[in-house]
Amino acid sequence: MKEQEIPYKQLEALGLDTRNLTQEDISKLLRNEKTEVRAFSIEYTKDREDFLKNENIKYNIREDGGKKKLEFEGRIAIEANYYAQNTPETIELLKKANIQYEQAPENEKLLKLKDALLVLAVLDNPLIGAAISIYYLAKVIPKRLEVKNDMGLSRSEIKQLKNGETIQHKNERNEIVLMQFDKATNSISSVKQTQINPPDEILGQKLTPQDKIHILMGETVQLKNGIQIQLNLLRSNGIEYKDSKGKEISFDVAKHAATQQNDQTISNNKHQMKV
Repeated sequence: MKEQEIPYKQLEALGLDTRNLTQEDISKLLRNEKTEVRAFSIEYTKDREDFLKNENIKYNIREDGGKKKLEFEGRIAIEANYYAQNTPETIELLKKANIQYEQAPENEKLLKLKDALLVLAVLDNPLIGAAISIYYLAKVIPKRLEVKNDMGLSRSEIKQLKNGETIQHKNERNEIVLMQFDKATNSISSVKQTQINPPDEILGQKLTPQDKIHILMGETVQLKNGIQIQLNLLRSNGIEYKDSKGKEISFDVAKHAATQQNDQTISNNKHQMKV
């Protein structure tokens, strides 16, 4: 995503003053990450208040220039939706790429593509990539008074989440869903396990199949070079990277650090050989 593709008008329609977005907010949105908690203010209507109340979203009513405003807080996320033209040629391409699709409910001439990871993997293909269009949708993850349990979680599972554990839960399609608790919004972050893809290698060190399993279980994997990898559903692709001091870094920075560290190791080895 490029900065000009961030749906600022959608965010303003949701009641956010986009002038208050920090550079870190923008950077996170560009990395497909959720922002820190931000304030929203929308014009009051009874229907809107009923919605906030029914959804157990924490809100206040404020007078502003003789007009009532509904104020609430939440994180911002940008959701990418992938579409393709509903033609026999495009359908054939999608089938060859094993990409699932359905007719877009809003437009019979479009197909809505289902597996975002597979779509991303084929975007560079000149034939398939040219047939795919991306639409970005702004979303708010609101701060709630109570956890919204719409996945049929048990009390024990909710307790595990609130204790900071990552849990695995099967949805109605029998797919494994990974879940974590977001204390800042009192909400549950979730993603299908198949959508999380730990790297094969980082800092010149390959991850073992066991390392990847530990990551998907919510455990921290620490490599010999000090980099820590952990599941974090607020982060891009659901994975968080930290250096040996526990400071969070991006995957690109980690890869760059790998080059520097490997170069330093080679230099040190050469020096030792000379001595």
